[in-house]
Amino acid sequence: MSSSVASWPRGLPDEAFADHGYSADGAPFKEAIELAGASLEGSADMDTLQLTGGGTFDLTHAAVCSSISSIEAVRGSDRHDTIIVDQTIFAGIATFNGGASPAAHLDEIVLRGAVFDFTGKSLVGIDRLVLETWQLNTLDEPEVDPSIEGEWDRLAFMTTRKRTRPERSSGTGTSTTLV
Repeated sequence: MSSSVASWPRGLPDEAFADHGYSADGAPFKEAIELAGASLEGSADMDTLQLTGGGTFDLTHAAVCSSISSIEAVRGSDRHDTIIVDQTIFAGIATFNGGASPAAHLDEIVLRGAVFDFTGKSLVGIDRLVLETWQLNTLDEPEVDPSIEGEWDRLAFMTTRKRTRPERSSGTGTSTTLV
């Protein structure tokens, strides 16, 4: 079984295509500048996107990467990492790993979108999930206690009102669903 690792450092070198070496399993490393506008597509085996250098890694930014597919794992660096994903990218990744030395730094995932299904996902060494939707998030599920709150390490659900029956049937109003 083979795998590949794409390395995405925060600081970029002056040269665009330097020799960056190989991972422990022999897969070549690529610098972020080499990935600009590229389509990252893994093989049939387990593929990992290795982040290096710490910082913010926006996997949704088209100038950085036009598409990501068949990448099963994202592994953070040994520093603070903020990994930004949208619904499509999140759906395709099975494991988010905060990287080495998890007790020494904060690692977070920023979720941009409206529906995120955590079924079958593994979060290892991830300290915080941030839901970033740029919209009011309401829940119309009666079994969810509207007073549930959280701070820093818990997800917060706040309801200000229920969507009306016409809103629900027409698909208007806003909602964010985490499964």
